[in-house]
Amino acid sequence: MRRVEIGVVVLAVLGLVDAVSPWLLPAPPDAPPFVDAVSLVLGVLTLVLLAVWWARRSRAALWAAVVIRAVSALLAVPAWLSGVGGGLALVLAVAFVVTVIGIVLVAPALGRSRAGRAPASA
Repeated sequence: MRRVEIGVVVLAVLGLVDAVSPWLLPAPPDAPPFVDAVSLVLGVLTLVLLAVWWARRSRAALWAAVVIRAVSALLAVPAWLSGVGGGLALVLAVAFVVTVIGIVLVAPALGRSRAGRAPASA
């Protein structure tokens, strides 16, 4: 399996975790009421976009999935700042680090394709 495909699988697992988190890891009671809904939407969008990428190798779909995963990871920052419990803080930290790893793995596929590059000048 190529590096990019491994990164896509990592991002897909994170999307799946987001999609099921309202049931497995619900937001704390003092969190805004829309937090679980946002997590669900971001997770489902990630999975749909990665499925499109897998079927068509669409850079636009992969870029959108990366942006959604980055937004999802950054949404953990307010939770850290509000002082969530130890277990949830650890889960959020691990998800953040794994998101960065997934994005680094897919980065080569985000650049221009060889066909789209201008020829090198001599």
